[in-house]
Amino acid sequence: MLIHTGERPHECPTCQKRFTEVGALVRHTVTHTGERAYRCQTCSKTFRQLGALRNHYRVHPQDQTHICQDCGKAFSEPSALEKHSTTHLDLRPFACDMCEKRFAQSSTLKEHTRIHVRQRTHVCQVCSKHFSQKESLQEHVLIHSGARPHECQNCGKRFMELGHLKMHAHVHEKLNTALSSYSQCVGVN
Repeated sequence: MLIHTGERPHECPTCQKRFTEVGALVRHTVTHTGERAYRCQTCSKTFRQLGALRNHYRVHPQDQTHICQDCGKAFSEPSALEKHSTTHLDLRPFACDMCEKRFAQSSTLKEHTRIHVRQRTHVCQVCSKHFSQKESLQEHVLIHSGARPHECQNCGKRFMELGHLKMHAHVHEKLNTALSSYSQCVGVN
């Protein structure tokens, strides 16, 4: 919506350039800091963005085609990537046997397994769509009402789905990390 209004609420603290989205500000900030957080495991070349590192791997022989989506590290064997990926896992000991998705509680895993066995016992009264989880139905009903109950504590933006709010929160985390790195680099307290 900000694109249509012309509003640019996110300002770079260095050059005062303004942006409609926090993510654009984060990407811009590294032009001042010069930070290159992503390193090629083959040649040690560094990049400012994970996407640039992924593109760079194309110049190397196809011996490292398995790239970690979390940190950009490349592996020649899928099993090595799989083993490495566990370093990014948080404490979720309950794994689904069908899709390997992990959960912190056994009850959540049990609820999740309904997705695979097609037990869709929760029905939307408006459009008759079936859901395996009560929470999914509750989120879905919001589409019909237009309600946006999930509010970002940082900027006030509201979302219909909790998952969308969580994805949005990562934007603030990236901005805070970039601004913190920038402050340390230039000695600002």
